[in-house]
Amino acid sequence: MGSPITHTEPQVRPREREGTIRRIIDEELLKRKDADKQWEDAINFPYQASPVPFYAHQFKYFGRPPSVSSSAASALSDGEPKQHRAVGLRRGRRGRFLIDRHVNVKLRPASFGEDDSEDMDRLKRLEERYRYDDDDTPAVGAGGPDEQDRKLIDACQPRYNDPYI
Repeated sequence: MGSPITHTEPQVRPREREGTIRRIIDEELLKRKDADKQWEDAINFPYQASPVPFYAHQFKYFGRPPSVSSSAASALSDGEPKQHRAVGLRRGRRGRFLIDRHVNVKLRPASFGEDDSEDMDRLKRLEERYRYDDDDTPAVGAGGPDEQDRKLIDACQPRYNDPYI
């Protein structure tokens, strides 16, 4: 026979139970956050760079040669746009080695408003030079000479079909 004493579990109030569950979840999140410190948080930083294509891994970038003096380098940087060179070696058909070169030239920013008078003068001279030239427009219409007297033929009409084919 069974014991007259029944074992009852202690009653836990809903707020206390919810609090313990929330505490356990927070502890688990802190552990996971500590474990993931080396990873980038994409939630706070949603930009994901596009993956670099395979051929881009094959290029080695070269900077300015170290033999250039600092005064010459400053003179070059003022007068010329900065260039970055990249060289890649790849194998082609029949075992040939091919060298690919990329030159990325950073252009100087455009100077708006400085040479407007020269640009306007040049534009006016070009307009005057080609004022009476009608070479740009077709002589017979927008479709050109091919569309002038074109006839459309319905290939399904019996007179165009050869019955012996």
